Amino acid sequence: MSVRRPSRGSADGPTVLARTNSLTGLTDDDIKSATQRFDLEIVFKFSWINKGILRISGLEKCINLVELNLTGNQISKIEGLELTVNLQRLILTSNKITAIDGICHLSRLEGLWLQDNRLAALESLALPQLAQLPSLHCLYLQNLDRSAPNAVCRTPGYKAAVLKALPNLTNLDGERSVWGHQRQAGACKGAWEAGLRVLVRTVG
Repeated sequence: MSVRRPSRGSADGPTVLARTNSLTGLTDDDIKSATQRFDLEIVFKFSWINKGILRISGLEKCINLVELNLTGNQISKIEGLELTVNLQRLILTSNKITAIDGICHLSRLEGLWLQDNRLAALESLALPQLAQLPSLHCLYLQNLDRSAPNAVCRTPGYKAAVLKALPNLTNLDGERSVWGHQRQAGACKGAWEAGLRVLVRTVG
């Protein structure tokens, strides 16, 4: 998913037109108004784009959230996601984030979009922590056409360093990782062969 600064809405979620009452973070009323859900536990996708909020907060009741899109805000830190353990897609494009943090518990996270932020060095990517996320296979720090880059993307050896640290990635900045696909294929083959061996022993 290549993401530029959108003016409104999300390609995968409802258009959000309401303005937030609090620029510091989200409120229950913000989320209910945007999703038309009274019960926040049944909110699965939430988009709050170009609203000027300063921090991620107010998501404590969204325990079944699968996709969160906070593109185009003023967020400087990844936080407030302690209870969103079912999150699979986190889109924080065009913010002011200086380091990846606060997501090591998101074991179901599959995709992370962070184009156009302030990630300046490889250390800011917290690659050892990202490597602990078993489902992560998609990471965007710039678009496929190299637009909306973080400064770290200009670091010599950036791509090789990321792919080496995160061998399970199948998509880095929109480019397919052959190594990641090979690892997934190998894992599938291994599981199939293990199942076959069990079947053979059972039949025998």
